[in-house]
Amino acid sequence: MTTSEKAIMTLTAIVLSCSLLSGCMFRDLKKDIAEDKISFRLYGRVENMAQVKGHVHVLLYVQADDQWQLDRFIFPADDGTYAFLITPGTYMVAGFADQNSNDRHDPGEPVGAWGAPDKIVIAGSIETEAVNKILANRDFKLTSGRFPLDNVVLSVANNANLALSLIKLGEPAAWNDPVFDQENADTGFWTPITFVKQFGMGIYFLEPYDPNKIPILFVHGAAGTPRAWKALAESLDPDRFQAWVYYYPSGLQLNTLSTALNKIIKRLQIDNGFEQMGVVAHSMGGLVSRSFILKHLVEDGQGTVKVFVSFSTPWGGVAMAAKGVEHAPEAIPSWYDVAAKSEFIKRIYAHSLKPLIPHYLFFGYRGDCSLVMANSDGTIEILSQLDMRAQDDAVFVRGQNEDHMSILESGKSAEYLNMALEAAF
Repeated sequence: MTTSEKAIMTLTAIVLSCSLLSGCMFRDLKKDIAEDKISFRLYGRVENMAQVKGHVHVLLYVQADDQWQLDRFIFPADDGTYAFLITPGTYMVAGFADQNSNDRHDPGEPVGAWGAPDKIVIAGSIETEAVNKILANRDFKLTSGRFPLDNVVLSVANNANLALSLIKLGEPAAWNDPVFDQENADTGFWTPITFVKQFGMGIYFLEPYDPNKIPILFVHGAAGTPRAWKALAESLDPDRFQAWVYYYPSGLQLNTLSTALNKIIKRLQIDNGFEQMGVVAHSMGGLVSRSFILKHLVEDGQGTVKVFVSFSTPWGGVAMAAKGVEHAPEAIPSWYDVAAKSEFIKRIYAHSLKPLIPHYLFFGYRGDCSLVMANSDGTIEILSQLDMRAQDDAVFVRGQNEDHMSILESGKSAEYLNMALEAAF
């Protein structure tokens, strides 16, 4: 049984078995969600990182008892992007180029801070809706001069709180990269904030960026990992296309995931200047992708996405998700949005895709008989995969005798995908 299938079967078990309700997974989830409610994403960029020599460190200071304490530090991404997950408090961000590799700032080494420097104050009563939980554009440059904060620790040599950059903007990776291990994807489903802290989220490049190739973004589903895309990604014409993957904690609410994806794509456009791309999604990733595409094309007026291809997406939602929300001791946040009659499902049909870009809808129908599910691909009911709202908005609909995961390994799927790309580009 695949992990995606297990995620759906867990919903069923919640409804049918009270013994699961006190399991440790739900205790971890409850703790994770409680932390998410008071967590904020702070990120920015060291604007001239490419022009300075030495390893750049970005330091996060927190105010405690009228003193500034070094809370943690990170190494920014290659383009200078950095990110921290923070809770209510008062912070400052500074950075320096460690030109003599001694893990501290020494006189003469380039240094900078956000603002003059300025405090970043997060009140405990601040509105915590996802759209307001991102503290963006804390950008600064490094220049020669004294360290901008007084009476603070300048060394990170003994600081174990090295934080990974939370936002991945074209992080290089290979299919066998340990970050893509199924164990980590499961963490992203059951305890999404833990996933963000450990691995971040964002877009990974499977090859160096090439301005002469069109990006094709692959978006996995619930408890999914980018590795599921290997066969289809390797079926692309290597002279025309480059494969990108969006790796995210699938337990988060879907609007949060689509908003983050939209911001990441816009940043990558600024950095790399590409003018067209395609999006390929599986299962719940199709819901995330449609939401992103509407934000990008309709709300922002961008024309970058030229084609959308989906496989085995629950376009009508997952009926058991609502049962999970109702009966579980703590519901995974994404269940609220995947539920069949959720507000999220309604919103993604508020605007049609057909006038904007072509949507190629593929579904599977090979599933075992089930007492709790109608005809399905083993995980998603066919009725949901073929929701009329999605069918009416698609330019091409085709089924295969494949189950929920085998459809991604099918030679016919590779043929259909490349047909869609050929028509779009």
